[in-house]
Amino acid sequence: MNNLNPNHHWLLALLASLVFFLFTTPAFTAPAQIDDQQQGLRLLNLKRYAEAEKRLNQALKADPSDPESYHLRGMARLYQNRLKGATRDFQKALKLSPSDANIMASLGKAYYKSGQPSNSVKVLDRAVKTDPDNFIAVNQLAWVLAVSPQAKIRNGAHAVTLAKRLVAKEENIHT
Repeated sequence: MNNLNPNHHWLLALLASLVFFLFTTPAFTAPAQIDDQQQGLRLLNLKRYAEAEKRLNQALKADPSDPESYHLRGMARLYQNRLKGATRDFQKALKLSPSDANIMASLGKAYYKSGQPSNSVKVLDRAVKTDPDNFIAVNQLAWVLAVSPQAKIRNGAHAVTLAKRLVAKEENIHT
């Protein structure tokens, strides 16, 4: 450093200031690199549902019109067996994104777990009609039709047809 031309010290000071500025600006700090929704999804995948819900609450504070954050928060609540909150979140997400078959599939699951198999079948049937190739929706509908405790809901023949459709596309442990 002593070998630097004295006229270059200002350049070194400028570079040091620039580096300090860049690494203290939120866009360059680690927490800002992963937003609340992404962090909530990561926590969901780690089965840390209460933490995921908190992060998704933050995401919804930042953007209360984001259907995916409502959907993910609904999943966190569903996995915590908080069915009323999950159902409300899925309904809100569906209002914001009315043709999303994944949200419909989640709502169908929440309805079924809440003891509402007829509502479950209605929304799952709508999901399958919206997106006939949606694995989650088709699988969930087949399952509800196969195991519903209500005889008027059960439809083994249709459940088998749906299940065969899934197996034809991909035979795995889920199908």
